[in-house]
Amino acid sequence: MKKIKNQKRKKVLIIKLVAVAIAIITAVGISVYSNTVEVNQRSIVTMMGIDASEDGGVIVSAHMLVATPGIMENEFRQDLSVTSGRNIFEALSKFNVAKGRKVEFSQCGLIVFGSSIAEQGLLSIAKGLLSANILSGGVLVLSTQGDACDFLKEAAELGEATSENISKFLTRFQNTLEMPMAVLLSYLNSELSESGAGFMPIVEFKGNEENCHEIDGKDGEDEEDKEEHELQEDEHDEDEHDEHAEEPQDEEDEDAHTDIRSLNTATIFKGGKRAGFLNAQETLGLTLLQNESRRGRMAIDGFSLGEQDFGPVFSEVRSKSVRTHTKFTGGKPKVIFNLSLRLDVQTVHEFAYLIDMGDVGQADMYKAIEQAYIAKIKDDIVAVLEAQLRLDADFLNLKSRFYRLNNTDMRVYMADDDNTFLEDLEYEINVRVRAR
Repeated sequence: MKKIKNQKRKKVLIIKLVAVAIAIITAVGISVYSNTVEVNQRSIVTMMGIDASEDGGVIVSAHMLVATPGIMENEFRQDLSVTSGRNIFEALSKFNVAKGRKVEFSQCGLIVFGSSIAEQGLLSIAKGLLSANILSGGVLVLSTQGDACDFLKEAAELGEATSENISKFLTRFQNTLEMPMAVLLSYLNSELSESGAGFMPIVEFKGNEENCHEIDGKDGEDEEDKEEHELQEDEHDEDEHDEHAEEPQDEEDEDAHTDIRSLNTATIFKGGKRAGFLNAQETLGLTLLQNESRRGRMAIDGFSLGEQDFGPVFSEVRSKSVRTHTKFTGGKPKVIFNLSLRLDVQTVHEFAYLIDMGDVGQADMYKAIEQAYIAKIKDDIVAVLEAQLRLDADFLNLKSRFYRLNNTDMRVYMADDDNTFLEDLEYEINVRVRAR
């Protein structure tokens, strides 16, 4: 009897397991089919631009990959769409209506903030995008001197796979000294900290200056405003960019820079609003202090050895480390930067004849180059520290560092209303360079 009962129990158990398996397979099949249909009806946002509208709202431009039925499988075409709203959420919600399909923002890898929204204020927008889980905290953020919509339009003209081209371009400079990098989360952390300031790198394209803010069939800018905007752009280029000569590029990199007008400047924000700009030297000082920037190129504008002037010297940065220490001396905050760099000198062959003639030893030559780079690096870092004073914005996030590492002393110091952090801040810069 027991054997019969056990056999019945086994049969019942087997039947239940089979039923559960069939249910799971059926559910998975339905889910896969549903997801396939849903993907076919989606538009995937790869880049997004945000500008301010004249009524105080926002204009959102989105570069999308739109799935279209193909012969063998789905194909994707590019599309640039623009919506507006009283706030960021209203503007984003209009994309679904305008496109007649689900618009997916989670794959967006780049946000470009235009000049108008930087002036109006973008902190609430950035917080909303992150807190609502619309975008990842790791999405790259850029600033542009014109309209973000124009930036996306010009980027789209780089090629068919726009997001891939821009991604490759930014990846090429990520963690290098070519340009500072910022992501949405790091920008917000800096702005919402005790420092209350942050930065975004500026990237500008050459050529196309057409306005593309066409919403519901209306242009977002008339001809007079457009001409005034172009005049302001030209004036800014003369003041901020043209005075800084760009480093020569290798032949293999020439195409990568053909459409780029600027990438060695930055916009500084305070309380979410634009406080000003950094020039090329100040931006390099900022990048030098970023731990993430460990490679790249550096140049000395004029290098002399003995009585001989050799002009510019170019080197490749093979490694860089930065250690920052904070303390209080005499009741005042002091920050100490310790940098160590290893360089490969690219123009060393120009000094070969001096070595062959015995005018200078190879060790002395490298020692002179190292000293020249040390002086330059210190000047660049001093420039960015002075820029903090000039803009009254602690975008290096030093005040927050003091609160975190020297909390007791910092609270005592800040309790005195007469104390001004950036004016009282003392600094020490120690640089070690090894050239070969």
